[in-house]
Amino acid sequence: GSAGYAAARLLGAARSLERLRTRAKRGFVPPAAFAREYIQLGRREEALASLRRAFGEGDVNLAAAVSCEPEYAPLRADPRYQDLRRRMGLQ
Repeated sequence: GSAGYAAARLLGAARSLERLRTRAKRGFVPPAAFAREYIQLGRREEALASLRRAFGEGDVNLAAAVSCEPEYAPLRADPRYQDLRRRMGLQ
């Protein structure tokens, strides 16, 4: 049922986060990639920190991602996320 799906989704996000951390030890991984996994895990503070880092590093894909990707929906009501979008010129 839906509880099983939610548990599988969380497990998948946790595994993806570990893979990203491993890759980051060998080379660059865009901070926005971490943000998506943190959002899936309900770790809002870390997600926002990763998005701020991506913005600070000039991630050229960030504006498009936060404009249209549904993964960012859980952050949309957060004033800090709205401020970040404003600084990117999206609001």
